[in-house]
Amino acid sequence: MVHGSIGSPPDKAVTPSILIRSRHEPKFTRPRDAPRGAVGNRIGSYLRRVNADNLYDSSARTAFLRHAPAIVQKLALTDPVGVDFFTADHLHVDLEYLAVPLALTLNQRGRTAMTVLTEIIGCPLVDALRSGVHALVGAVAEQARGSIEGVDLPNGPVNAEEPQCDDLDLTIDEIDFSRDTTS
Repeated sequence: MVHGSIGSPPDKAVTPSILIRSRHEPKFTRPRDAPRGAVGNRIGSYLRRVNADNLYDSSARTAFLRHAPAIVQKLALTDPVGVDFFTADHLHVDLEYLAVPLALTLNQRGRTAMTVLTEIIGCPLVDALRSGVHALVGAVAEQARGSIEGVDLPNGPVNAEEPQCDDLDLTIDEIDFSRDTTS
C-alpha cells in the first residue's frame, strides 16, 4: 500500500521502488553559482531543441521514444491538465462497394470515448460508423444526381443515372460521450 501525496515528504509506508528515479529521467539541477532563472532557461532551450528535431531520423526517434516518457511523467506530476495530447490513427470503414478511409485525431477525452465504445460497449468504431457512412455516401450520390438533373437546358431536363462514389475520405477530430441520466 502506498501512502503520501505528490510533493509531500516520503512516508514510511512508501515502497522503495516508488522512490527510485527512472534511469532515463533527466535530472536538472541548478549549479550553486548559477542565477535562479538559468536552469529554467536551459530546460526551455533543451525542450525547444528536442521539439524541433526531425523524428523521421531513426536515432532522434529512438532517443525520443526512450527519454520522452520520463518528461511526460514529470509534466503529469507538475500539471496533470497540461499532459493532454493528440494522437492520430487511420481506419477503413468497409461498405459493400467502397472502403472509406477514416483519419482520427483524438485527445484524451476522445481516446477515453473510444475505450468506452470498444471495450465497455463492445462495438468497434468502424462498426458504429458503418450505417452513418453508408447514409452519407448515399446522400452525396443523391445530391450529385439532383445537381445534374437540376440543370435547365433549352432541350429539357438532364437525366442522370445513380452516381457512384469512388473515393471519399473522412476525418474525425473529436469523439465524445455522455451519460444518459434520464433512465
